[in-house]
Amino acid sequence: MTQFLAIALLVMALVCAVAVFAASMQGKRAKKAEAETKALHEAFWQVKEKNERLQKALGETSKVEEAANAERKELAQTADSDLVNRANGLFK
Repeated sequence: MTQFLAIALLVMALVCAVAVFAASMQGKRAKKAEAETKALHEAFWQVKEKNERLQKALGETSKVEEAANAERKELAQTADSDLVNRANGLFK
């Protein structure tokens, strides 16, 4: 009976050791996954902020291009808009 009790205690000790080892490994995996999640979350917000800045710059670029096109159109309608081409034609 004592041998059976000793064997049972040994088996329970081994099971507990395996359970502690498994819990330790799971804890390490959880910490690693949490760190990776935090890094990805930070990267996501950086990309989102960069996207917002690029969208703002694109909007400003569109406004500048519209203004430049309007100025070109206005200059093309002036009486001397072809003056440079006519002057160059004199020297050919």
